[in-house]
Amino acid sequence: MKIKGYDYLTRKKKVEKILDNTDAVKEVDKFPQNDDDFTYTNGYKAWAGAIFVDLRDSTKLFSQDEVEVAKVIRGFTSEIIEILKKDTDDNMIEIGIRGDCVYAIYSVP
Repeated sequence: MKIKGYDYLTRKKKVEKILDNTDAVKEVDKFPQNDDDFTYTNGYKAWAGAIFVDLRDSTKLFSQDEVEVAKVIRGFTSEIIEILKKDTDDNMIEIGIRGDCVYAIYSVP
């Protein structure tokens, strides 16, 4: 099976390069904040924690009027994100939304 736009031979070489890499894993108190610090030739070891906040009975909610549902979802995601951003002491790695779930990933020193 061919996947459009995916060159498996080129990607195989990339994976082999990663697996053949002998760089050490650096143990750190928390993950770097800058995405440029993450490469295919380095590794970090640190504690991480995640929080997932999900809407209960969202299937039932989504069967309601779409304008009202959109308002509820916007309000929910907006406030959960504000709560998850508070008092993180720069330990937050990422906040995101997946469907009806808001999540946050943190370094946990």
